[in-house]
Amino acid sequence: MANVHVVTESLACLPREADVNYAIRVVEHRVEGPGGPLSLAALLDRLADGRPEDLRVRRPVSADFAGVFRDLLGWGVEIVSIHPPSAFGGCAKAAAEAAAAIGTDAPITIVRTGCAGPALGLVALAAAIAGDSEDREAVASFASEVAAGVRQVYVSTDPDHLARRGHDAPPGADDDAAHVCDLVDGRLRVVGSARPAADALRMAYERIGTGAGDTLHLALTSAGADAEAAALATVLGTRLMPAESWISKCDPALALELGRRSYAVAAWEGDAG
Repeated sequence: MANVHVVTESLACLPREADVNYAIRVVEHRVEGPGGPLSLAALLDRLADGRPEDLRVRRPVSADFAGVFRDLLGWGVEIVSIHPPSAFGGCAKAAAEAAAAIGTDAPITIVRTGCAGPALGLVALAAAIAGDSEDREAVASFASEVAAGVRQVYVSTDPDHLARRGHDAPPGADDDAAHVCDLVDGRLRVVGSARPAADALRMAYERIGTGAGDTLHLALTSAGADAEAAALATVLGTRLMPAESWISKCDPALALELGRRSYAVAAWEGDAG
């Protein structure tokens, strides 16, 4: 059993098998409509129909984290809990409240990052691997180091949706274009737009595509843009030969931020072993 277990949020968009193969526990966000929680497919259908107004996100609260923390502590392990920016729906505060309620001497460290989506997933996976051999403070420090160095790019085709969600989309942006975004202080900021979609893939590649070989880690997620994400993964994989590469299903809460026909890619260079 690993010395340190990682807790993170479903905004990390980890591959389905990650929590089985690694010492990771994921606390779920949910998007709910009038009929209850929505799958990614149902959410994208609702967004395509122009009905985002009756959706709400059920974020994890301190009680959710407390339950997970108590369960893991019962195994005799220590915990590093890794979170996205608070402005992007991250729940670091709720996790910190849960840890404090358990006790100030509880072996739990909260790590706040500037990452979401697959970037957060890469941080969580790297930390979980380090947790096999390192102590809690070393794992937390390593997670912060990875988060500071990760490159993350988000591509959305709906600037009006981005603006409604409080992100920095330019007014009057072309709805037929793909909009390449950075994540800055918890807000998506459009840094370039392109049409056709192939030009957006090129822009994303240029923002990610450095490094090569056995220290490069890549991750992608798609919210209704599976073909684009797969094409970008193929180009990056062929040209950069990463040590790790995966595409995951987008968490509905992240998809609600990005809008339909969106995808994200992240990369970091380093040794997680």
